[in-house]
Amino acid sequence: MAAMRRPPNLIPDRPSDRRAGPPTRHALSHRGHGPLQLPSMERPLASDIVAARETGQTGFTLIELIVVVAIIAVLASAITLSVNAVGAPRQVEREARRFEALLALACERAETSGRDVGVHLGANRYGFSLFLPGGWRLETAGELREREMPRGLALDARRDGIVLELEAELPADPQLVCYASGELTPFALEVGAAANVPRYLVRGESDGSLEWKLAETL
Repeated sequence: MAAMRRPPNLIPDRPSDRRAGPPTRHALSHRGHGPLQLPSMERPLASDIVAARETGQTGFTLIELIVVVAIIAVLASAITLSVNAVGAPRQVEREARRFEALLALACERAETSGRDVGVHLGANRYGFSLFLPGGWRLETAGELREREMPRGLALDARRDGIVLELEAELPADPQLVCYASGELTPFALEVGAAANVPRYLVRGESDGSLEWKLAETL
């Protein structure tokens, strides 16, 4: 009797590597090399991007900074000159009128108090003093305190036709005096600034009268 042959297996064997879910980090590994590290899917922070961009910037060079500073200096000088050209004449006039008003107050105080009041003149300042038994005492407070002229302004004065040498500091003795009798040392004082700015004149007579006006020369 002939041996019976086994019919072929019509059902294919199932593959042993069934598909499961996506492999996890711990499931993937190289033999003998530990688990594989998957690339991070996190998006880079904005600060990291900015830092990366700034790394390539070189900033301003020294020459560029020097040029910028020079331009700023030129513009500042131009603005200063334009402001001075407009405001200087008014400033000179205002200071001349203020000196005339303070001198009138000093002479009035001399008459009412019965004590002479001195006028001390400097190159860019002036002050008043009261005559006491110990000598002249400069006023340090009140309306007759020492006054300094604004920057750029200066004083020129004559007494009895003689030019006074005005120093930076006030002299110990006054050049002009408002007497208690109402008389005044005759004088002519100019307030000026730059060469192209009008000068103003304050004049005092022996009878105590005062005037101020625009003047070209002393």
